[in-house]
Amino acid sequence: MPGLAHQGSPCAQVPGTREELALHQCGLFWVSQATATGTTGAVRVPHVFAQGPVCEAARRERAAHRASMWYCQSAQRLTLHPIWQRDLGTVTQAEGGTWGPRGPGAVQGPEQTSDPDTGLNGIFPGQQGTIMATTICFLIWVAFITDSVWTRTVRQVYEVHDPEDFNEQDFDCPRECFCPPSFPTALYCENRGLKEIPAIPSRIWYLYLENNLIETIPEKPFENATQLRWINLNKNKITNDGIERGALSQLKKLLFLFLEDNELEEVPSPLPRSLEQLQLARNKVSRIPQGTFSNLENLTLLDLQHNKLLDNAFQRDTFKGLKNLMQLNMAKNALRNMPPRLPANTMQLFLDNNSIEGIPENYFNVIPKVAFLRLNHNKLSDSGLPSSGFDVSSILDLQLSHNRLTKVPRINAHLQHLHLDHNKIRNVNVSVICPATTTLPADRDSFSYGPHLSYLRLDGNEIKPPVPMDLMNCFRLLQTLII
Repeated sequence: MPGLAHQGSPCAQVPGTREELALHQCGLFWVSQATATGTTGAVRVPHVFAQGPVCEAARRERAAHRASMWYCQSAQRLTLHPIWQRDLGTVTQAEGGTWGPRGPGAVQGPEQTSDPDTGLNGIFPGQQGTIMATTICFLIWVAFITDSVWTRTVRQVYEVHDPEDFNEQDFDCPRECFCPPSFPTALYCENRGLKEIPAIPSRIWYLYLENNLIETIPEKPFENATQLRWINLNKNKITNDGIERGALSQLKKLLFLFLEDNELEEVPSPLPRSLEQLQLARNKVSRIPQGTFSNLENLTLLDLQHNKLLDNAFQRDTFKGLKNLMQLNMAKNALRNMPPRLPANTMQLFLDNNSIEGIPENYFNVIPKVAFLRLNHNKLSDSGLPSSGFDVSSILDLQLSHNRLTKVPRINAHLQHLHLDHNKIRNVNVSVICPATTTLPADRDSFSYGPHLSYLRLDGNEIKPPVPMDLMNCFRLLQTLII
């Protein structure tokens, strides 16, 4: 099954010709399918899939056209997990919880499987939802012949430049780095033992500086870098004191900032208003200064997993300003309480591996759109849950593995995936777990309008067989039951 290349190594783990590699990297196969089926409104396809310089080559029709034939041959093996079948544009949910591939930063191999603790990884071998090769090839073929919608959209958003558009002076390249002529807007400086950031040419959109020895981010190297969209500074030695004020905020077009695996002790500030993704995993962050997010109205993803956040890191207005935040990842910190006043548009909330003991009453009223909730590996008990449990209509995927529950909590009829493994549950009270549904008209199909639960995991508890028949009668769409 096709996979996406690893960050810093655009063609890693992907066999085939240059055109096939380009198509892998950009996910253009999925863009074609999503556009042709009219599902692009659910996610911003150009920003999710069309990231990184490799995509610029793939956007050329000839390369993409030749690569499409290779995909048609392998399409019969592609399957989608049922939860993603409604939106082919949303294909993966990687380790960090990213909705869709993290551009060149997606870490996914040729085969993706489900992680029993962290949940979905998007493409599941063996699940239902096989994509018919004939339909896919036809859709792709039509898209290419008609100068496809996705190609025009990507070009409009990213203003793709061909090498012919640059003169010799434009190809100025720092001697410490690599500037591929095929991708004139990219600058590769990773894995070179650099201690300082070199001067960035004005043409650069994508900057790769990961895995070096950089300690500071001064303003000067970015004086001319007014077009930067993507900066990867993962795996360096950057501290907050080393970030010169204004060094990042001056980058008015920056969309993606990667600062994972550094020495940061607080969320850096100020940041550019244009920023859409901020990746700060595996630092030493324990503080979020007041007003840090006040101007980041375009931020959709904030990754703070594996840091040192305590409850006192949050004030009532900590997340004020994050009007469009969709994914918040604070897994693997030291939280004992749920973070307060989350942004109203939050759809994915990941709080695994903390020490959370309870959830306040009416907590989910503030985040009415939350669809994916992960609370694995915490200290939740029955008394710590709201009286209504998780009877929240927006929640589709609920993960409560490795807690201290003795009862199955209330759930909503729209829930599709429920992880309750490795708790202390002794029996399943069907009258509680089976969501109440209204009486259906005679012409309505109970399979379609009843509870939507298709995956239930109860192993690692104290439940003894047999499985209550009422459970199966309630959840008629249940495909997987692990007990």
